[in-house]
Amino acid sequence: MKSKNERLTIGRSDMADFPGLGVFSVEVKIDTGAYNSSIHCVRAVRNDDGDLEVVFLDPRHPSYTGEAHTFSVFGQKLVRSSNGQSERRFVVRASIVFPGRSYPIDLTLANRGDMRFPVLIGRKFLKKNGFLIDPRRRNVLSKDA
Repeated sequence: MKSKNERLTIGRSDMADFPGLGVFSVEVKIDTGAYNSSIHCVRAVRNDDGDLEVVFLDPRHPSYTGEAHTFSVFGQKLVRSSNGQSERRFVVRASIVFPGRSYPIDLTLANRGDMRFPVLIGRKFLKKNGFLIDPRRRNVLSKDA
């Protein structure tokens, strides 16, 4: 286990859990070019009570349950993608668990079905938590578990 002042080094991708979202053993892409973090969802709609109902991942992923998660606290933000297009996305607060430690994280909700990684971890989260990124490595934290 790292000391409190020692910065944790991670690779360009790793495995993580999002227990509050029912998402486990999902491969995440570490992307210092992205400011926000994002998670794949197949549905994100407001219900009649004004709450946000979200179904994470899709049937191709082993962690997919089809279960709708309800958020009474959520936000929206304008996100500009790498191709320059802007879209308004819902934002939810969750916990990401890398082996041995849990961190709070804000996740924008997007359809990432065509992407290799269902979760993208952006530099806002990385900087806040003091991670160092070694792009030559993968699954650093998973191997430490």
